[in-house]
Amino acid sequence: MERYLVVCTKWRYTISRACTTLVPLSIGVIFSVIIPAIPPIVFTSTHTHKDETNSTITLCLDEYPESYYPIFAHYTFIFGFAMPLTVMGICYYSLVQHVRQKFQQRYEHKFNLTMPNPVQRPRYIYELTRSIWRIAIFHFTCWAPYWFFILVPVFVQTFQLPFQVNDSEWFKTGDLFARILPLINSAGNWIFYAFLNQEVRKHLYYRRRNKREVCESFTYTIHYFPSRVR
Repeated sequence: MERYLVVCTKWRYTISRACTTLVPLSIGVIFSVIIPAIPPIVFTSTHTHKDETNSTITLCLDEYPESYYPIFAHYTFIFGFAMPLTVMGICYYSLVQHVRQKFQQRYEHKFNLTMPNPVQRPRYIYELTRSIWRIAIFHFTCWAPYWFFILVPVFVQTFQLPFQVNDSEWFKTGDLFARILPLINSAGNWIFYAFLNQEVRKHLYYRRRNKREVCESFTYTIHYFPSRVR
């Protein structure tokens, strides 16, 4: 969202960069962190008991009311996965469209032409699209299985389906691996974005050294589309 606000809107001219970061971050923290953290604090309690060796064991258990847990699961799914994924998809799609539109406007302004469909777009547009696809696939792969195994028991309970998924071995094994994926996502985010930013910087440096790349594509288009001249 920050990239969308900075690149595609006039926020960067009206307010500070810190505000464009603080506003989306505050909204996300309130609805995706603070509010979902309240029920576990309220309904989590500790229990102590002694085992056969007379050792004291303390257990921390979630004791959600039976009618409350489906609501909590759906809320966390919506604000923790579905809505962020939707917002991210809309913002990145708008970002790509904005870059393509700016490229078309520069083309038409510089050469006084209507840009034909077969025109070769600059390399940075394809690099931007590839980077966005990598981000989307990485996040979806890490979080979609986790929410699948969270919501399946809720749907079975809500609609009273004749399945006992919690007791099956495949579900337990899949649930174990699905809970590991978000940890991999959280641990690998900074590494993933570090490599991604390095790739973008290298491409921008390459672009500055090869400013003729876009002009050559324009010349190629003018040569093969002379009837487009106004």
